Amino acid sequence: MTRIAIRVSIAALIGLGVSITTFSILIWLGYEQALTSGEPIQFFTRDIYQFENEVGVANQNQMAILGAGFMGIAILVGEIGARLKQK
Repeated sequence: MTRIAIRVSIAALIGLGVSITTFSILIWLGYEQALTSGEPIQFFTRDIYQFENEVGVANQNQMAILGAGFMGIAILVGEIGARLKQK
């Protein structure tokens, strides 16, 4: 039981790292264009960052949903890998 908890925790941390890195890179790459055009920065079809009155505002709800998805995928991949390794 402890091994499973540790394995899931490590996979969740990896997913969290991937989501933070992805959002940081997307915002870094799209910042200047979003500032000049007024268009929000998007990941797939979800707005994750936009400017209101020249002040950057993160859409935390969308980022949380996408981050949870990244964490879930990381946990799923980790568990599948662990099951295949056992066989």
